Amino acid sequence: MRNDKRLSRRDLLKVSAAGAAGACVINGMPAFAAGKFSDARAAEFVELPPANAETYDTACRYCHVMCGYKVHIWPKGTGRKPDSEKFYPVEKMRGDWPNPVFTVEAKKNGRDVNIMIVPDNKDVASGSNYSVRGAFNAQSLYSEKLPTKIRLKKPMIRKGGKTGGLTEVSWDEAIEFTAYNLQKIIDKHGPDAVGAVYGDWGYLQNTHAFLKWLFTGIKSSTLAGNGYLFWGDESWGLADVVGGGTRSFTVEDFTKTKCIFCAGKNLKDTGSSWYYNALTTGGMNKGDIKLIFVDPRKTQMADDAVKSGGLFLQINPGTDAILGASLMHVLVKNDLYDRDFVQKYTTGFDILKATVSNSRFAPENAEKVTGIPAAKIEAAAEMLSKYKGQTMVLFEKGIMHQVTGYENEVSYSAMGIILGNAGKPGACTSRAGGHPRGTWADPPAPNGESAMRSICDKIDKGEVKALWSYISNIYIQLPNLSKYKPQIDKMFLIVNEIYPTDTTTAADVAFPAATWGEWNCIQASEDRRIHIQQGFMDAPGDAKPDWWIVAQLAKRMGLSGFDWKNEQEIYEECSANTKGDFTSDISEISWKDLMKAGTNGIQFPFKNGKSISRLYSTETEQVMGRRFKHKDGKAHLDPVKALADFDPYNHPLRDKINSEYPIWMIMHRANEIWNTGYNFYNNGLNVPLTPNIYERVSEQTVSINPKDARTIGVKSGDRVTITSRNGSMTAVAKVSELTVPGVADVMSLYPKTESTPNMVTSEKADPKLAEWDRMVPVNIVKV
Repeated sequence: MRNDKRLSRRDLLKVSAAGAAGACVINGMPAFAAGKFSDARAAEFVELPPANAETYDTACRYCHVMCGYKVHIWPKGTGRKPDSEKFYPVEKMRGDWPNPVFTVEAKKNGRDVNIMIVPDNKDVASGSNYSVRGAFNAQSLYSEKLPTKIRLKKPMIRKGGKTGGLTEVSWDEAIEFTAYNLQKIIDKHGPDAVGAVYGDWGYLQNTHAFLKWLFTGIKSSTLAGNGYLFWGDESWGLADVVGGGTRSFTVEDFTKTKCIFCAGKNLKDTGSSWYYNALTTGGMNKGDIKLIFVDPRKTQMADDAVKSGGLFLQINPGTDAILGASLMHVLVKNDLYDRDFVQKYTTGFDILKATVSNSRFAPENAEKVTGIPAAKIEAAAEMLSKYKGQTMVLFEKGIMHQVTGYENEVSYSAMGIILGNAGKPGACTSRAGGHPRGTWADPPAPNGESAMRSICDKIDKGEVKALWSYISNIYIQLPNLSKYKPQIDKMFLIVNEIYPTDTTTAADVAFPAATWGEWNCIQASEDRRIHIQQGFMDAPGDAKPDWWIVAQLAKRMGLSGFDWKNEQEIYEECSANTKGDFTSDISEISWKDLMKAGTNGIQFPFKNGKSISRLYSTETEQVMGRRFKHKDGKAHLDPVKALADFDPYNHPLRDKINSEYPIWMIMHRANEIWNTGYNFYNNGLNVPLTPNIYERVSEQTVSINPKDARTIGVKSGDRVTITSRNGSMTAVAKVSELTVPGVADVMSLYPKTESTPNMVTSEKADPKLAEWDRMVPVNIVKV
């Protein structure tokens, strides 16, 4: 920073990229003192919105918090200029000052305009906090002045078959070409020969239209999602215990709780606003909230846990079910659980007690599997008991993205429930959340048996002849890409995309999609707040919303029920289908209500004119007629019997460590690029789309313990090849004690094709959750 305490636009941009290296940009941004500067210098500073600027409500599309933002648009050159005597008045550590990255120059209705996207300090979910991902919302907008100018603008088809190139055509020709080829495949091979990989976060209107077309329209059951390989339930373990997988907490719980038990989720990096609410407002940094953090990696959250007076439990990958059972062993043996809650609100406790009382779950034996000292397991059980009914038990993809995900979920879910952590201020047993929710009231698959078969199995058997990559990138998201990419390349491939990518390169049809900010799309945060993210600018060229594309194709194929005139009509159809849903009823929430709700959205389930703030609460019982989603209104503890003979390292679907593949490779979600790969780096043209962030994570890295590094013969900065039984990927070595010996860690879903971890993963999946292992035995060698 200069001595005169002022930063030019260029300097601010640099600080924006570097100063936000934690999770929340607010922690790196000071307020600026008053001071004079010349008119020439003033030209370098951000133009501020005038009083008559257009204003819209939106929410960040990336993570489950969905921080609220205000969008201001005004003709270029008509805004307020910096005052020559003072700077924009903001309080220290506030997130609503006009950081230069919040503003871009673009066009609207043919005019040059400035668009500023600034955090809303009245937003309940975030309180004007925001992540580095959300900070760059404006930089992701289409503008000829930004790298985003490469957006797809015209439909394209491959007229000459796989040997021909893509040709820009009209929408009518693209829809006709697609309908003809799909119908030909259906007539010859049946509807299940048409498969899809879709992003279930991709806005309510888009997902509703697509699932209606696939399941009730052409009647195919071949579907995978962003993270799962068939139409299973990635919350199956939690649902077997409490009745459903919907997140049950509310944002206030992060400041009301006395203890947070967090496993398989780096909340600091992937739920930044909520985490900082707990850390600062809630007083975790002063010990008012204890953090028990379970993770194979020693991250900043591990340090925060210890500083809070809590515990860091560095667990061996894949052994969470054993830890949960061991904690229950101590709780039951020493009568530390919530006996009254268990008697009143649960069934199956006798089965749970008989299962976890087995000596194999005693802490001294669990230590041999989990790697966590027995004394720490006992201390964690005692701390959880001390704060029973006051603890947030949270878990997420780190324990779910495994072939043992079901058992992991059941174990932690049951543990939370016997402590009475459900439906109380500061207490829950819940998934922590990942991306925003974009799917409601999906219709049942027409062939349940087929829907429970992995799409990879169907591809292996030659049953899939056409594949639609819908709001996803199959060449980053599917497992064992070394095996499946060549097979998919040969299919009739349809791709909806906003940029040219490696999937559009292989596509027979490439549809240009309109995206966030270009139409009124709907998502919900994981504390169940449904939002309209208002459209405020035009889509480039002929790009259209995904729902519109589906509707045109459905009508061309002779299907009925797709005559929506706008996104509001789709919402009204979908919301009506949720009537009576115990956890997700939005049928009484009108479009008008959502437009009035602003950045806060409306919490659901919503019944009799009232939002339910916490699921499985007294309030839930009063409004819905029972406490838990199960028909008997109780939580079920008998699923714990699945742990009786559970052995995480001898699971029939899990690859084994051996001398050829001696290291477990695990994955984490990087704060900077999590859920943003499509707006971070374009792997079609190999160019960064948000250069300021790209500079921070320009290479895939692999964290290697120093002991393993010495054995391999690598040091930090060396390029390495990581090889499994399935394939290879490249990375740059980062030697640290983040992981223990025998465990290496990479960034999940890194968008450079040669460095994406799914080049080495196996397609074998949990038979219930449909998840494949993100922990893989590998060999690492220096290039």
